[in-house]
Amino acid sequence: NGRHMLVNGGSADVGVFYVFDTSSHKVVHQADTRGKDAHGVWPTPDGSEIWMVNRVTSNAVVIDAETFEITAEMDFVGKTPDIVAMSPDGSRAYISLRGPEPVTMPHVALGETPGFAVVDIAGRELIEVIQPAQGEPKSDFHGIGVRVIQD
Repeated sequence: NGRHMLVNGGSADVGVFYVFDTSSHKVVHQADTRGKDAHGVWPTPDGSEIWMVNRVTSNAVVIDAETFEITAEMDFVGKTPDIVAMSPDGSRAYISLRGPEPVTMPHVALGETPGFAVVDIAGRELIEVIQPAQGEPKSDFHGIGVRVIQD
């Protein structure tokens, strides 16, 4: 709604997020992400939830967009989840998964299955892990985007 901005971060030992009021620039909420090395974050298309992943602990949380309270937690959404994107219809979350040899720089979050996870938003469960470059250890997916293709 433009009234708040969410920022997250962490390390191998912590995950945290902050909510800022965009008018005053003050922190209005701070919380633990229930994981380590908080990273990717994305709102559901209807704006009711915010999904956030933790790379080191390979889990995700769902945050209520009004109260900023964590309302759900997914213990596993693929090894070393990095960036989140949602399908326009709100049915799926797509989460990039880091590889075992990160190409961007040495990193605390080393993955095993570079590619992306497909997660059912309503059921809050991992459907499938897709590895486009399976068997290539230097494969290291870092970003992900979803777009509508018109016929």
